[in-house]
Amino acid sequence: MEKAARHDIRIMWLTDELKPSHQAIKDFIDRHLVEGIKDIFYELSKYLVDKENINTDIIYIDGTKIESSANKYTFVWKKSILKFRDKLYKKITKTLKTLNDRYQLEGIYFPIDESYELSYLERIKRFLEKEIHKHSIKFVYGKGRRKTALQRDHEHIDTYIEKLKQYTKDLKIMGNDRNSYAKTDVDATFMHMKEDHMRNSQLKPGYNIQIGVSMNIYVILIYLVNAVIIKH
Repeated sequence: MEKAARHDIRIMWLTDELKPSHQAIKDFIDRHLVEGIKDIFYELSKYLVDKENINTDIIYIDGTKIESSANKYTFVWKKSILKFRDKLYKKITKTLKTLNDRYQLEGIYFPIDESYELSYLERIKRFLEKEIHKHSIKFVYGKGRRKTALQRDHEHIDTYIEKLKQYTKDLKIMGNDRNSYAKTDVDATFMHMKEDHMRNSQLKPGYNIQIGVSMNIYVILIYLVNAVIIKH
């Protein structure tokens, strides 16, 4: 865009011969277009539909895949996250059974289930912290220093909470429609791209973009598979 503003007569006319740097263009986009681009596209499309009498009853859809600049080795797979989460639930169950055995005589029971919520684990953590304070237990670390059962349980629950937070975050990013995402570009999904000249068929982070064109050859819809970008 910076180069076009300096050399393209059409863009020079639009900018009134101003020549903004690429940083100025980026700042403008970040400040005004990150949220407003959808509204601008909608209003422009609506104006063209009314002015040019565009028929929106028939739309031709075409798509393409665009590779993301994200690192291809930063993938997160939904199946793996679900598998790890199920294993975590089993570890939580094992720890809760140990706690129930320990507090049986005191009439304290921690309900056991097939899955667990973060709020439930946090309540257990607060209970253990009260027990640690009541018994004046000091945490110890290092080789040759024996940890108390309460310290071990507290550390286990704390670890479970952090892992469950991460798994919950991963699944929220992917949503119901995606099976993967890239850590360095959470909007990118791993998919098969066109084979390169070495015929290396591999999954790469990218976007599957669908474009809707009217019979009048106007783009009136842009759709990113798994998430709507701009839609008239």
